Amino acid sequence: MKTNWGAAFQIAAVYVGTVVGAGFATGREIVEFFSRFGLFGLIGVFMAGYILTYMGAKLMRIAAAIDARSYEEMNVHLFGNFLAESSIL
Repeated sequence: MKTNWGAAFQIAAVYVGTVVGAGFATGREIVEFFSRFGLFGLIGVFMAGYILTYMGAKLMRIAAAIDARSYEEMNVHLFGNFLAESSIL
């Protein structure tokens, strides 16, 4: 099996940009928040990174397994037709 590293890097960059940009705002805020707690903050950084990496990989595997071509298809698979097509999500 040949791996397309360029495409994998693009997907990883989009994921990191989305998670960090939308979830953690800026790198400065991450440093200010986690560094306030010293060693526990450092442990928190690693825990958050692991959870985000694990969940992102899990979602990508599910999307590949169902051959999802859009986020709507993924939402239908995860939440069912009623919730995925309603204005709740």
